[in-house]
Amino acid sequence: MGSHGRKPKENKEDEGEDKLKPPLETEDKEEIKVTLSGLLNCIDELWSACGGERLIIFTTNHMEKLDPALIRRGWMDKRVEMSYCCFEAFKVLAKNYLGIGAHELFDEVQRRMTGVEITPTDVAMNLMLKSKEDDVGLCLWSLIPVLEEAKEAARTGGCGGEGQRQ
Repeated sequence: MGSHGRKPKENKEDEGEDKLKPPLETEDKEEIKVTLSGLLNCIDELWSACGGERLIIFTTNHMEKLDPALIRRGWMDKRVEMSYCCFEAFKVLAKNYLGIGAHELFDEVQRRMTGVEITPTDVAMNLMLKSKEDDVGLCLWSLIPVLEEAKEAARTGGCGGEGQRQ
C-alpha cells in the first residue's frame, strides 16, 4: 500500500473502468476507515504541500481519550478549554446578540445559571432574535426553561445541553 493508503493498480486495463465508477463503489466493497496514522499523514501533507501557515482546529469533550501522538507539541500547539457558560460570559453574549448590557431579567438568569453546566452555544441559541417582532425580554425568558432543563439534567445525571460534542 502506498503512502496515501491507496492500493496500487493491478494492471493498466482496469484503470479506465475504475475512472467511470464513483470512488466508493468498487468491486471489493472494502470499508473505509480513518486511522490515526492516516490522519497524521494527511495533516503532514497539508503542511508541506501548501505555502504559508495553516490553522487546523480539533474539538473534543474527551481530551484524555486522544492518542498522545496527536496532541504532542508540533501537532497541536495551542489548547483552548471551552468551559461552560458562566454569568459573565452570558452578559457578553447578551451584549453581542441582543445589544444590551443590563436588563431586569439578568438577576433571574444569574440566579438560575448558578451551578448549571450549559455551553455558551446553548445560551447563544436562545439569545438570537428569530424575527423582528421578537423582543429582548422574550429571548431572555426563553433561556429560563433551558437553564432549568440543564439544572435538572445535571441533578439526574443526564446531559446538560443539546450542543454537547462527543
